[in-house]
Amino acid sequence: MRLKPKLKLVCGAVALLIFTAVAVINKYTPLLRSPDEYLIVFSSRLTSQAVWLMTVISVAASIYCVWAIALLLLMLSLTMKLLPKHIIVQLVAVLAATEVLTALIKLLVGVPRPLLGHAEVQSLSVNNALHIVGMMSFPSGHVARFTVLSVYLGYTSKAAAVLLYVLLLLVAVSRVLLRSHYCVDVLGGFLLGVGTSLTINSLLTDYRRR
Repeated sequence: MRLKPKLKLVCGAVALLIFTAVAVINKYTPLLRSPDEYLIVFSSRLTSQAVWLMTVISVAASIYCVWAIALLLLMLSLTMKLLPKHIIVQLVAVLAATEVLTALIKLLVGVPRPLLGHAEVQSLSVNNALHIVGMMSFPSGHVARFTVLSVYLGYTSKAAAVLLYVLLLLVAVSRVLLRSHYCVDVLGGFLLGVGTSLTINSLLTDYRRR
């Protein structure tokens, strides 16, 4: 977040372009998912304690947990001014945009989660849209939203940045080992989170300076 606005825009645009390329490849070929096959054997050997730990880490990046953190920070920034208000408002806005993009892209790419294998997916309708989104794998919503959180809060201090990105790595690993996502899904989630964060922040920063 300490990059200059124009550089942020370039980096964000590049991340989104790479994300788009990965999404297209992932939709039309299993090439990017094939290296995950050996992880099925590894993940099946996880002990119950390891599965429990991975589940706890994964929950930390769930939509409920991340949004609770974002809204709490928003209230604190408005009342106690612990953090710059415009940064937290941007964080909430980018999180919302990322959630919408994640859902739309899951529907467009249409790759079921690893645990579902080649299960048949119902035809899309207004009533079952959210259910189908939950069955889709690319990109990882957990990683996307936690990436946004890490990018925006990482600027507060180096210690916060290190902690958040270590947690982000653990979240990505947990989603793969729990067989909720392929490796390419967590990569896609990271690219989407970085791309939306940097692009929107750059545009809003430029707007505020006018």
